[in-house]
Amino acid sequence: MKRLGDIELLGRFYTFNNPIEVKRFLLTHNYLIRPLFEAYKHVKQMFGENIVEVCLEYDRDPEEDFEGLFVIVKTNLSPKESLDLLDKFDEEWFLDNISDEIGSIFTVTVRPV
Repeated sequence: MKRLGDIELLGRFYTFNNPIEVKRFLLTHNYLIRPLFEAYKHVKQMFGENIVEVCLEYDRDPEEDFEGLFVIVKTNLSPKESLDLLDKFDEEWFLDNISDEIGSIFTVTVRPV
């Protein structure tokens, strides 16, 4: 099954923080796979050598009726520098290339470490 292979390939780029849940979510929302490959490419371009790790994490909040994935970019930058680059990433790529439908269940955030 091609989807499983694509998900395994994503695992070469992202650390899956909760792998069973991430894989299950991606199998049921397989239209996220291509945007996740694209996002990784643009994260690498924006954050470059400041990346410590890029994680993919599934989150579910029944009270907020939310279920989705977070791309967490761990950086060696200060919190302000990390957020400034995230803002630039959003303005230069994410907001123009990710549909509202996809953006409602997939987002990119930063975590200085």
